[in-house]
Amino acid sequence: VKYFEKLNVIGTKISENIKIIYSIFGVTSVEELIASFSSEKELSYFKKSERLKSEPINIFSWKYYVFYESSKIQCDTKFSNDNLNNLIDELNHLFVINKDTIDTTKKILSRYGIKFIIVPKFDKTPIDGFSFWQGENPTIVLTLRLNRIDNYAFALLHEIYHVYMHLFNNREQKYISIEGAEINKCEEEANKFAKYSLISKDLWSAFLKQHSMISPHAMQMKIKQFAHQHNINEAIVLGFYQHDINLYSIKSSISREIK
Repeated sequence: VKYFEKLNVIGTKISENIKIIYSIFGVTSVEELIASFSSEKELSYFKKSERLKSEPINIFSWKYYVFYESSKIQCDTKFSNDNLNNLIDELNHLFVINKDTIDTTKKILSRYGIKFIIVPKFDKTPIDGFSFWQGENPTIVLTLRLNRIDNYAFALLHEIYHVYMHLFNNREQKYISIEGAEINKCEEEANKFAKYSLISKDLWSAFLKQHSMISPHAMQMKIKQFAHQHNINEAIVLGFYQHDINLYSIKSSISREIK
């Protein structure tokens, strides 16, 4: 309840709040709510983890709040799964510009028949993204848990892959991206797609090989040159570099802010 209060979903009248909460979870009684949670709590991403400080009931509540928010969005464009390359090109152009990024993302995805929502994460819910099908359209949700353009771009493309390659043919499935959760084949495919849609595999492999002997702390200029040459956001290149060499302490003047 306290999370719904923070999000201004519920007010002060108890009877009205109960109706709203039942509506969010799609139930009509406390017993149905308990049964709904019990049927899902064994899913792998609901498992408790001291390292991640995740809490199954919080993840469950966040998920159904997202369904509730998605149901309020009207999308008049029919989704088609034959325009993925065009969508990726538009988004990559947006990432380079990085201006009004979230609002523009929403407009772009809406034209492709995809609902897009930014939803705050709840406490103990290390969720980056979520994708599912509701009604006639797919929905993609991001939390901005890591509020950086490189993470934003990767998480968005990860969920886009699920929409086009998995959800289109299985609309009952749902994909939630939680740090530390088991990486199955579908998630691994989505990770690879996201990475190599931002920077092609051959291009990135050549860059790493060419600069393998350079000190990580001297890489900033090389990263900027590479990004400018190939029309890629500098922060995305920096983020990839830090991830692939497993060094996150590099000092850099490159801004990673989502603008």
